[in-house]
Amino acid sequence: MVEPNMARVFRDMIRAISRHAPDLVQNDDAGLLAFVDKQYHECRRKLEANPDDETERVGMFIFAAGLLAFGRFEVDIIDAILTRPTLKGSIDRLANTVPVLLPLPDDLNPSRDPAAVRRWLEANRYRLAFSEELGRFVLTG
Repeated sequence: MVEPNMARVFRDMIRAISRHAPDLVQNDDAGLLAFVDKQYHECRRKLEANPDDETERVGMFIFAAGLLAFGRFEVDIIDAILTRPTLKGSIDRLANTVPVLLPLPDDLNPSRDPAAVRRWLEANRYRLAFSEELGRFVLTG
C-alpha cells in the first residue's frame, strides 16, 4: 500500500479551512503557498501589536502549519505550531504537522514536551531537507 503524501493532506486541510481564500488557492499549490505566506505574516504583524488577540494566534497557527506543509522550516513557524492555542476538531489536527512531517525521534512528543522538540530541531535543523515526493522532511548527512 502506498502511503499518502502527508504534506498534500495538510495542504488540503488548509484549503478546506481557508474557504474565503481566492479561487486560485483551491486548485494551485503556488497560489496556496503565496496566500498562506501572506496570511501568516499578516497574523504575525497583528500579534506584535496585540499579543493577546486569540483570533490572530489561531490564524498564525493555521498558516504556520500550512508553511510547514510546503517545506518551510523557520524557528518562528515551528514555535507558532508548538505554542498553539487550545483548539478542537479539524483545526487542531494541524498540530500533527510537526510529528508527521518532521522525522522526530519516537520518544519526542510535541504536545508533552515542546521544549525538547525545539532543542532537537535546533540541533538538527541543518540536516533537515524537505522531500516533495515523500511529502515530509528527511534527515540528511
